[in-house]
Amino acid sequence: MKETRYLISETAKLVQVEPHVLRYWEEELGLSIKRNEMGHRYYTDKDLEIFQKIKELKKEGLQLRTIKEKIHEGEQPPSVKETGISGEAVSTQRETGYPTERIQVKIVTPQKFLPEQPSDKREEKQERKSDRLTKEERFQVIIERLIHDIELKERKEGRYRRLDEAIRRHQQSRKMVAATQENRKKKK
Repeated sequence: MKETRYLISETAKLVQVEPHVLRYWEEELGLSIKRNEMGHRYYTDKDLEIFQKIKELKKEGLQLRTIKEKIHEGEQPPSVKETGISGEAVSTQRETGYPTERIQVKIVTPQKFLPEQPSDKREEKQERKSDRLTKEERFQVIIERLIHDIELKERKEGRYRRLDEAIRRHQQSRKMVAATQENRKKKK
């Protein structure tokens, strides 16, 4: 039986949350979401059930820490399968209720002799931090947006003023034409 796979946008619509919420829940609650060969997340019916449960628990007012405990309760503590690789490294894979495609390597050699190799999550967090703006940069962006909004508003107001002036001139000219026609009728 082939499992149904959903993209993040489809899953977000089904759960009725934004896609970034699903990514946030995945990270904060330690959910193991599968990825396809291109590295994109895909979700199964089991994942949908978990997200619906999370949403219900959030509606009840529970915090994510409590929700994480509730979701993972009943699971046995992860065990480790070990496969020795010439005594230097041991391949490990967590056995949880969730399928995982990641393989972690445990280095037995003392760390001071090896360059540090951060895990995928640490690398992702570091990339996100480097993508974030500093307070000064955020402030500058906000100021630029405000200036842009003010300029846009002034342009609109100027356009409306010119339109009002054109309407008044047109009304005045119509009054003058009407007055002139009235004068001609009186003279005849």
